Amino acid sequence: MAKVKEQVKYNPKWSEVKRVDAARLAIVGNANIVLSIIFTAFALLMIGVMIISVILNPKAFFEDDFNGIASIAFSGTFMTLAVFALNSTLPFFRMSKGLDAKQEAMLGGCVNISKTFAHMPIKKVSLFKQSFRYYSLMLFITTLPCIMLNIIIMLNPELHFAGGMVTVATIAIFTFEFIMYFANFGVLGKNERLLKLLVKCSFVVYYVFWMAAMWGFFDSFVMAEPLCALAGIPCICFVVIGLAAIIIIEKLYVEKHAGVTSWHFKEA
Repeated sequence: MAKVKEQVKYNPKWSEVKRVDAARLAIVGNANIVLSIIFTAFALLMIGVMIISVILNPKAFFEDDFNGIASIAFSGTFMTLAVFALNSTLPFFRMSKGLDAKQEAMLGGCVNISKTFAHMPIKKVSLFKQSFRYYSLMLFITTLPCIMLNIIIMLNPELHFAGGMVTVATIAIFTFEFIMYFANFGVLGKNERLLKLLVKCSFVVYYVFWMAAMWGFFDSFVMAEPLCALAGIPCICFVVIGLAAIIIIEKLYVEKHAGVTSWHFKEA
């Protein structure tokens, strides 16, 4: 006799964010958990190796040129972005309407999980809060090493030659994540064509720069004195101001707006 599934009981101790996450996991299954753990583990492993190498022997690490930093830092960023994409419940970073409609017809149900939540006793703002939690994880894992690298460069004058490498990595990584926030959280509106163009261009530029850096094509560029001078306090200020801007926009605009608008994610 087949085992009958029991309805998930309401737990009043859970926050809205935890309730959304539990409902998402019940819908998508455990595959996302496994993939998220794998991607996070690899990202932390690569970034951990980079930080330990810099602490133990910074000069030897930076003497490997920019391709060493690029291969670790940029790869880790993409892995954390995958974790965010797997766990986000927002609809803005999505496929075309036509493909959505075909898959919905084939599966006999919603492709985008936000449409499913629209029929459940869950607040729309809770989706933004839940998604921002995973975005914050990505932001923390990738920006903390950048800040640490800038501190190490700033405290050790002998590493001034490597300042350009740290500057370029910091600006490239944080700018990419800044754009991903604006696109995924609807800050730039919900115009599908604009978002798709912005995301595609960001991915292409980031990926091309990533591959070119790993092959050493930018070594002479990143060693330029103006870029070396930006390492340390300027780069740290750039990241801190950017982080503050994201938090302010999320709390004072995005979540406040989502709390008073309808469930329909209307396109501009």
